[in-house]
Amino acid sequence: MPQTTEGPEFANLSKTLKSNIVSLSGLGTTIVVLNSADANNDLLEKRAKIYSGSFCTPMVSSPHLMDLGDFVPLMDSNDSWRKQRRAISAQINRKSMYNFRQPQNQQARRLLQHLLDVCCDLESSDDLEQEFYRAVSAVFFDTVYGYELKALDDPFHIDNMTLHNNLAKSLVLSKFLVNFFPWLQYIPEWIPGAGWKKKVREWREQKNRTMDGIYNWAKQRVADLKIEGSDDYSIISSTIKDAQKAGWDETETDTFAKNLGTTLLVGGSGLSAASFSWLILSMALFPEAQAKAQREIDEVVGPDRLPTFEDQPRLPYIRRLLLEVLRWQAPAPLGIPHKCTEDDEYQGYRIPKGAIMIGNVWAINQDGDQYKDPDTFNPDRFLDPSVPPPPIFGSGLRICPGRYFFQDLFFIQAVLILATFKVGRYKDERGQEIEPVRRVIVGSAAARPATFKLKISPRSRQHVELIQTAL
Repeated sequence: MPQTTEGPEFANLSKTLKSNIVSLSGLGTTIVVLNSADANNDLLEKRAKIYSGSFCTPMVSSPHLMDLGDFVPLMDSNDSWRKQRRAISAQINRKSMYNFRQPQNQQARRLLQHLLDVCCDLESSDDLEQEFYRAVSAVFFDTVYGYELKALDDPFHIDNMTLHNNLAKSLVLSKFLVNFFPWLQYIPEWIPGAGWKKKVREWREQKNRTMDGIYNWAKQRVADLKIEGSDDYSIISSTIKDAQKAGWDETETDTFAKNLGTTLLVGGSGLSAASFSWLILSMALFPEAQAKAQREIDEVVGPDRLPTFEDQPRLPYIRRLLLEVLRWQAPAPLGIPHKCTEDDEYQGYRIPKGAIMIGNVWAINQDGDQYKDPDTFNPDRFLDPSVPPPPIFGSGLRICPGRYFFQDLFFIQAVLILATFKVGRYKDERGQEIEPVRRVIVGSAAARPATFKLKISPRSRQHVELIQTAL
């Protein structure tokens, strides 16, 4: 997978070549980049049958390296992948979302209290991102494993963050030579120049520790609750019980449930946390949008309570604002790569079997035909029903099965923050505002904003009291 910062470069290449589809070939690898909604829909949606294969770098998939070939978003379209997809969809579909709203709401309110505790001393977005990561991860730990995450220094939480960061680096095609020369995976780490093998071994060991640790905790909890005659409703608990009813042996059950849990926790928490960081940056850059959102919340909710999920239908500007944040900066601007499984032809171009297909979400979100004045942050563009939502959840048969979960999570945490806090720009010692710069951290497949300074404070004393009594 290319780096997130390469989205604009691919888009510029399309403009230079006057084509919405560009191809790059080298070292036996063909990458086809789709830089428009039409090309993306024509191939990844309408021809999904032959464009739903998955590309996974050798760095990630090889048992000698990261050994994450069973990570569901990166698995090829085989029976195991379909079984995992069905299991995830059965647990977190549109109808089941109401089951998760209680922990989502609880963790969102807990986040408010954490922010209240640290906001006076908070100046850097890095500190804020840690709070977002904790809050989002707490929701996933609870709903997936039945585990209560309380602190930033929880070992399970630290392991999850580390695995996500290592995976995001491993997915970058150009970061490791082994992705172009797969035979390098077999060289021993003591060979001069093979120091990277030692680092990868440490990453693999850390990955195994992360997957085994929280899963074994959840598995033991399921067994203990069964002895007590009680139950829980975590996704892992349901998965284990369903597998046992189907007659699976313990090894098959453990492998399946462990991979499913890792997919939801690692795949969901990192990108979700990044979305909140982009929300905060956009509010610091565009205070008029923040003020409009807060006026709507005040009018609908009033001064005496916090927003809830039930308020969502009456908060249309909040919906538009969150869509615009995701259009303005998608957390995965190059999406998850697909693979062409048959030779094909499109607009006179030959696409060979095995080609890596990149849907350039960044380019689509900046397409003036789709979004008028795309460089302008304008939530009200979505007042027009013909303007599509940004395609951040992927395409075709590989569309993200957790999209409804994310939409609820993004709404409740965002609306509670906007209801109670004001995001402002940091002022230097002379009292001059420092305007943050929109920059993406390089070297990763996930888009996170580079560190920026900010000021966040409660909107009023009454809002402080609402936060203090939120739980």
